[in-house]
Amino acid sequence: MWSVDLRRKAAAALIALAALSGAPLAHAQELMPAAAQGTVPKRPARFEASVLSARTERGVIDPAAARLHKLLARRGISYGSLRVVAQHESTLMLGDIDSVMTPNGKAFRFRPLDRGDTGFLVAVDWGSTRGDFRMEPGVPLILGGQPKDGALLWVVLELR
Repeated sequence: MWSVDLRRKAAAALIALAALSGAPLAHAQELMPAAAQGTVPKRPARFEASVLSARTERGVIDPAAARLHKLLARRGISYGSLRVVAQHESTLMLGDIDSVMTPNGKAFRFRPLDRGDTGFLVAVDWGSTRGDFRMEPGVPLILGGQPKDGALLWVVLELR
């Protein structure tokens, strides 16, 4: 055990070292407002998840899927018909989990893990597809290829 005198000397040395380095003291930091400490205020993440069914045989593009059709075509994903089978919007705080049930009986789950300067690190889980992805507004995460009744299911997750 350290003696009281030795603890006082160690504390004085740490205070002197902090003063020389310009670092604020721990007890002073706790009293400062979050904005003064340089922390990012907690804001929720807004998501839109769309579940699509794509078939290879020639058909129609569901009018509800027109925007997503353009998005998938730019990524080189081809199909003969496309329709939206589920759409879901959510607002989540860090660590909150949300899910969308897909027609193949597997839940697509997602959870924001960390906030960056412009986006979020998001954990996703859909059947055998699992991972953490850095997402930014305007850059969708496209997951797909799971079969259901002769079609392939795609999930498009967008940060709003």
